[in-house]
Amino acid sequence: MPSEDTQFKPGHSGGAGRAKGSKNKLSGSFLQALADDFEEYGSAAIVAVRESSPGEYLRVIAGLMPKELLLEVSQEEKTTWVISASPVLSSDDWFKQAKEAQLEEADKKLAVSESLQIQQEQ
Repeated sequence: MPSEDTQFKPGHSGGAGRAKGSKNKLSGSFLQALADDFEEYGSAAIVAVRESSPGEYLRVIAGLMPKELLLEVSQEEKTTWVISASPVLSSDDWFKQAKEAQLEEADKKLAVSESLQIQQEQ
């Protein structure tokens, strides 16, 4: 049982709190200002970002893509594919992964080549 000198007494809400709708009013005002600005400058801003920072432009596009994409191949088969999007990579990370994939592929080809050479020698 709480002591009598506690801050929140049973049956007492503690105060009036935030005015009803004030949070929604602020976010509504912000979204309206953003929509107005985009209507006036949006196309020019998109072009400027695309020309000055194509990596950032692609990052925004990738961020708008769904994380999973469901594809139905045919009505008869009712086959569904789920394609999961990987996180957006920086260009450095992308090149690093591409280089690693090339090295793995080269290692596989070398292993197959060595295996065939050993089989031919026997």
